[in-house]
Amino acid sequence: MDFFDQIEKFDNQIALITDENKKISYKNLINLSEKNTHILEKRKLIFFLGENDEEFISTYVGCIRKKIVPCLLSSQINQDLFQNLLKIYKPQYIFLLKSKFKNIKKYKKIFSLS
Repeated sequence: MDFFDQIEKFDNQIALITDENKKISYKNLINLSEKNTHILEKRKLIFFLGENDEEFISTYVGCIRKKIVPCLLSSQINQDLFQNLLKIYKPQYIFLLKSKFKNIKKYKKIFSLS
């Protein structure tokens, strides 16, 4: 059992503090993580192209807790490199900013955060 399987015990303790000084408890982090990953299947690969924010972190935590394999990539990744990684690894899911979605072919949007 790892840390992410035990975070419920921290309940109302602070897990994250955002740039806007918003405090997010472990309980809220768990709730967000479950909301953001409820339709994802375990043991699948997900590419993450995001920013270090509440949605990104909570979705990452949800993936770890659901045994979904995350691959963290820079949101500023070179498009040719990214396309090559897509061809090689064929992730089942991609988590990215809406503005980047138009550059992704062959994938459909299954849900949107915010």
